[in-house]
Amino acid sequence: MLVQSRAAVVVAILAAILLTVGAATEPGWLVSIDESISEWVRGWGWHSFFRIVTNLGSIVLALPVSLAAAAVLWRRCRPMALAFPAAVVAAGVLDVTLKVIVGRERPIGTLVGTNLGSFPSGHVTVAVVVLGLLVPTLWIITMNRAVLAGSIILLVVGSTLVGLSRVNLGAHWPSDVAASLLIGTAVLLGAEYLVGSEWACRRCGGCGLHLPG
Repeated sequence: MLVQSRAAVVVAILAAILLTVGAATEPGWLVSIDESISEWVRGWGWHSFFRIVTNLGSIVLALPVSLAAAAVLWRRCRPMALAFPAAVVAAGVLDVTLKVIVGRERPIGTLVGTNLGSFPSGHVTVAVVVLGLLVPTLWIITMNRAVLAGSIILLVVGSTLVGLSRVNLGAHWPSDVAASLLIGTAVLLGAEYLVGSEWACRRCGGCGLHLPG
């Protein structure tokens, strides 16, 4: 159920670092690629729809969701209960830190309120982490394969739509979104790796993630 692969975590981190270095040192090169893609996505319209979708990645929504999940999970799987809000907080701190370090300018004419720099997209990073951790959370709660499949579809579709919304609304460049998908994936895989570790298994009461076999 959890992705227990150090290699996957390392690859996601390295790819995110490469894009971060590129955004910090060669922003002009990235913008030359971003501009045509951004113009195309912003030309779709559908701004009202994307204003709603983009809230899926809001930290204001993510924190209560993670705390609610932690409360429900506490007696079933304490490692997962602790990992969910911790991963959300880590994603938020990492987002702000990278924004300050990179200092990339946002696209002109954004349709939503923005803070700090453009790189990376906190909405996308948080969406990947929250929707990704909902997959094992819902499995622990329901042990239902249909719910599991639905949560995986929600992860893929939801993260993609949040990413598109940030470009469509002019809040971020496409490369910001691409990097954020990788950053969110790295945080998600790291959290799942820790939850699936032997240490975590010994501290779980035997939920659907940690049952023998």
